[in-house]
Amino acid sequence: MRNSTEGLIIMDTKTKDFIYDVSKREIMKCNISKVVDLVNHMENIMGFKGCNEKLNICFSGYDDDPREIYTIPEIRAYMKKLVTKKPYIPYFITKKDGFRAVIMSCICDVEILKTEKGVNSLSIRMPKDMSEIIIKGLILSAESNNLDIPEMRESMKDMPF
Repeated sequence: MRNSTEGLIIMDTKTKDFIYDVSKREIMKCNISKVVDLVNHMENIMGFKGCNEKLNICFSGYDDDPREIYTIPEIRAYMKKLVTKKPYIPYFITKKDGFRAVIMSCICDVEILKTEKGVNSLSIRMPKDMSEIIIKGLILSAESNNLDIPEMRESMKDMPF
């Protein structure tokens, strides 16, 4: 039976934000093709700069899982594959409510320092190989789209690299 939001793409016509709900099947198969197609579509209709902070990625099938998404191995593998294919994806992911930090923590080394009243204090470090992939991808994308690199860097200051 199909979850009602599984694999769903929604575009908020007011904000032009896209929401992609990755199905558990896509995660388990590490199939990034639909989100890659969405990213390509966004670039085609809005231009690279217009895609800044316009993408929300959600993961279906984990609502009853008590683990945080950055601790779920198959979600971590999915995000690593996506970032390797589209290294500028952090530029597209929204920062609203710390969303980008949570999503991107899936490719980071995360250590839970302490839990107090149900809230985790974390140490998050992006591995050098992943930060190099992202930084090179962002620079190449900025150059090929005539974007100001310091401006792009400013928009990415919440990233742990």
